[in-house]
Amino acid sequence: MTKNRTLPLVECAIMIALATVLSMVKLAELPYGGSITIASMLPIAIIAYRRGMGWGLGSAFVYAVIQQLLGLNSLSYVTTWQSVVAVILLDYIVAFTVVGFAGIFRNAIKSQAAALTLGCVFVSVLRYACHVISGATVWAGLSIPTQAALSYSFIYNATYASGGHNFGCICGVYRLCHRFQRGKASPAGSRKFRRTCTCHEHSRGTCCRRCRGI
Repeated sequence: MTKNRTLPLVECAIMIALATVLSMVKLAELPYGGSITIASMLPIAIIAYRRGMGWGLGSAFVYAVIQQLLGLNSLSYVTTWQSVVAVILLDYIVAFTVVGFAGIFRNAIKSQAAALTLGCVFVSVLRYACHVISGATVWAGLSIPTQAALSYSFIYNATYASGGHNFGCICGVYRLCHRFQRGKASPAGSRKFRRTCTCHEHSRGTCCRRCRGI
């Protein structure tokens, strides 16, 4: 049982590390928090789809804690302990943990590309909702005007929630799955593979074990 858990643990650790590095590569940073990154939630989405919701939520939670530690300076803008708890939960823990639901359509949709892409759209909406609620409540009067706080929060958070972060994630998922499916459509015994085979048996007109994909 220990051996069966080792590989998923290693994969999750690698994906969490990759997602953390990607989150530090910022294409643009907004003045009141939030940034456009290069598909930083894609690694977590992949592990959630590949290993299931349990591993996905666990990896997403660890990633959320890391993001909270990297964003501790944001807590200096709030004054009450209730606001601190709300920022930690809505802007970090809950907002990033929901990425673990990216594999929710794995068994519902046959196409891997469509299932994972739709899962990324779904978790993007959930994460966007968390930031909107946080902006309209905690940050109202601080970085967001008190009047029409909800409308302002909708617009402000949409500037990066619908920016390069999610766009790159969705495009990356589609291309990754599309290439994977194309690779499955060309098995080792296909005609395309045989044309690239350079073994001496194939040149003499006999089919070797490698050409047959055995």
